[in-house]
Amino acid sequence: MKKIALVFIIFLFAFTSGNNWVEINIDSKLTIEFPQKVEMKNVDGKQIYSYKSEECLFAVVAKNISSKHDLNNQQELTQVYDGVIQGTLNAAKEPHLIYKKDFKNSNVQGKEFSIKSKHSSTGQSMIVNGRVIVYKGTIYNVQCWFLDGDNNECQALKQKFFNSIKIKQ
Repeated sequence: MKKIALVFIIFLFAFTSGNNWVEINIDSKLTIEFPQKVEMKNVDGKQIYSYKSEECLFAVVAKNISSKHDLNNQQELTQVYDGVIQGTLNAAKEPHLIYKKDFKNSNVQGKEFSIKSKHSSTGQSMIVNGRVIVYKGTIYNVQCWFLDGDNNECQALKQKFFNSIKIKQ
């Protein structure tokens, strides 16, 4: 009986610690949950939301791009997605693209990617996971960064972060 109680308590702790996530309205079209209250900045017309723990960094960058791109043109939309991924590769130290694939969220097509790189200060191996969504003229670049290695907690947090993206239609 004590073993069952102990397992139950561990199970309870595992799930209650993750329930402190905070839902953030990025704008009227998209919400996402962060592990805790986020820092928000406006830089060059971009809204940047971020939260950093000791092991993981979560960020969302949102920018209206409707005046710069014909988002009804599939070829131009593909170039926008590829440009965000290439920009992330260019900003990374010793980057290696692990994968790039399509995904859907509320019938909105986007791109998901994963990049392995080196931490700019420490040289430690890092993983950058991202999802890019263009919806109603706004691009949303959702990223989770963490140190590479046996880091199942950050993998689980990344999945929770990505799964919390809600597009308001």
